[in-house]
Amino acid sequence: MLKGRWRIPIFVWALTCWFGSANSADKSMLSERDPSIRVVVPMVSHWSADTADSPLTVAMKRVLLSMPVSTELIFVQQNRGIEMFLRHEVDCLLGADRSMLRHLADFPVLESTPFLPMELRVFNLPPAEPVRDREALKTLRLGAQPAARASMVTGLGIKAAEIDIASDISQNVEKLKRGRVDALVIGWPKAHHLLSGLQSDPGLVLERWNEAVLCHPDEPRRQFVEVLNDAIRQNQKSGEIPPPDIDAWLSWRPWQGAASRQ
Repeated sequence: MLKGRWRIPIFVWALTCWFGSANSADKSMLSERDPSIRVVVPMVSHWSADTADSPLTVAMKRVLLSMPVSTELIFVQQNRGIEMFLRHEVDCLLGADRSMLRHLADFPVLESTPFLPMELRVFNLPPAEPVRDREALKTLRLGAQPAARASMVTGLGIKAAEIDIASDISQNVEKLKRGRVDALVIGWPKAHHLLSGLQSDPGLVLERWNEAVLCHPDEPRRQFVEVLNDAIRQNQKSGEIPPPDIDAWLSWRPWQGAASRQ
């Protein structure tokens, strides 16, 4: 009887140990298979390219890839990149803040420390007068970028005779110079080195936001954002990227160097 009474407990203990070791192995294997944090970087000529020739891209890639966290950068066209983030196909999106989601989606996000303040402005060509109020936009053909910025135009209730969408700011600038559009709706100052010869009334700002990194919320991504915040602050302190101030960015030497090469 003693033997019979112990047979089942010993069998159950052995089975439990086996399952326990299997679960541990599975967890270990799962950990090894866990993908890195995937950050989508919208490919816009003034912001990024897969050749990383933009000073801003180089600086932010250095921030992201220097962190002690496995990070994969995915370069795609801007509208595709934002779509991937909205569909939860990637962990994070570089170059946005929560205000963008007001016009695109409504779900919780984690937001990194901002690194670049932005203003949505209207640019046109002299000798025409600068566009000074929203009312004037109603008669104009506006050039805009897809996805986020075009949605911001729509979400902000801007009325225009026509909104012409181009996948790249340089394409919009070319359309303006050829007379295909009357004015451009562009984020300032990130595109400043592409806007030589254009004008904008600084009193007409359609939207303000901060460039940051948005991530979908869960614990691994939360830890990633915490490490990223430290990296951003350290790079601001060391001068690798300017503090979050428009004038500081406009006077940033690598950016000025890029502007002089345009």
